[in-house]
Amino acid sequence: TQAITEDYISVGSIVQIRGAYVKIGLDNTPELNLGRVGTISLLEKDEIEEFGVVFEGRSENDVMKISGLQEGTYDISLKVEIQRVFRVSTFTKKDGNEGKVLSTIAADDTGSTRLVFWDGKADEVEGIESGEVIGVSRAYTRPNRDGSDIEVHVGKSSVIKRNLKDKIDAVETISPLLGGSSEPIGMKDIADLKVGQSDVDIEGKIATIYEVRTFTRKDGGEGKVQNIEIADNSSKIRVTFWGDDIDKIAEAKEGHVIRILHGYVKEGFKGGVEFQVGNRAEVTLNPKGTKLKQLDLSKITDNASSSSTGGSSEPLGKTNVADLSIDMRDVDIEGKVVTAYDVKTFTRKEGGDGRLRNVIIADQTSKIRVTFWGDDVDTVADIKEGDVIRILHGYVKEGFKGGLEYQVGRKGEIILNPKDSDLKQLDLSDVSFETAPTKASRVLIGEIDETHDGKNVEVCGIIVDMGQNRVFYDACPTCSKKLETAD
Repeated sequence: TQAITEDYISVGSIVQIRGAYVKIGLDNTPELNLGRVGTISLLEKDEIEEFGVVFEGRSENDVMKISGLQEGTYDISLKVEIQRVFRVSTFTKKDGNEGKVLSTIAADDTGSTRLVFWDGKADEVEGIESGEVIGVSRAYTRPNRDGSDIEVHVGKSSVIKRNLKDKIDAVETISPLLGGSSEPIGMKDIADLKVGQSDVDIEGKIATIYEVRTFTRKDGGEGKVQNIEIADNSSKIRVTFWGDDIDKIAEAKEGHVIRILHGYVKEGFKGGVEFQVGNRAEVTLNPKGTKLKQLDLSKITDNASSSSTGGSSEPLGKTNVADLSIDMRDVDIEGKVVTAYDVKTFTRKEGGDGRLRNVIIADQTSKIRVTFWGDDVDTVADIKEGDVIRILHGYVKEGFKGGLEYQVGRKGEIILNPKDSDLKQLDLSDVSFETAPTKASRVLIGEIDETHDGKNVEVCGIIVDMGQNRVFYDACPTCSKKLETAD
């Protein structure tokens, strides 16, 4: 691997391999493995001629079109016009060294793509401007963060040709992420952020750092997301990092100051606003000259635009289900899944489609309905009865016509089957679920199934038709048994 990582061998090199062996790979196709005794060496021109074999590699003149790009392609060549250049961003690599990345938007006559230059290649294109035509070869493609598009990446084996005289009838493109505007907004107070703003800069003191969560992307691959909450003198806001950008805050701690350039603002779960870091953003921890190091976070409250739950910001920590009460906020629970209902869709007030999923969980004290919204539905896509789930930073509200419900909300963190849980062996038959009948026995009509056979349930709905028979009777409000009329 050293020969490859040090660029001794790269795409297009002609090599000789000795002492290798063949085995079936993960995709059920043969692959060549060097093993401990195998060797690989780079052949010189005269050695190649001795073999008498003509090696026909891909020429740098074999230029591809952007419309023909496919995921996972290596050794590609493009000739493009640069349409937009973003600022260079630095980050700390896993080995502790500093990395550098420069993103651009490039186009040819068939389409546009994000063209990303790494480390030394970012230095090679220093000073590049919109309108310049360049050529790149030995580049490779990879999906963007959510798998919805393809990017071209230029690594240390790639070749760059600057200031080409070629004329390209490049298509005019506007990234949807930028909301149709290429004008940067600049630094804004958190309280002044609005949904739809893009290329906006913020700075804040980190109040909370949440755990990294994984999810399944649209392309089937695994994605990562991490949230933090930051505050300035005006308000607080949740900030979301995706994929490799999570590495940019690997060393961040609560109390650090963070400056983020070129992010954008979107609507959060259940309203409010969230700041998205995005591919173009630049992140700086504890920037020099910041005035927020002495900020007292206890004096900063959420405003209406950035908060969807309100209430106290003081965390309550882990609480037994039986001890939950309405309006508890930032409370943690853990339980074993009793029932996992199907995903439901609904129409939001603003007209968009939403998703929710309800799950009944129990601990040693009682049970409760838990509601997941939006992307959190994907996080619990594979949850099943008997699984253990730990949820942090949720809140409690009154359920459908009474009772309690635990809402995960946009600040919630979800951990499935935590290794240190004591509930894996919980026998649900030993748990008492006795609560007020008007609270514990109410169900949604669509959730009534064979498990409710012989049980008393309470429903709420609109009567759409009535037959000839009387459809109701007087019942005891405590035990729900039918009352007999007496003289």
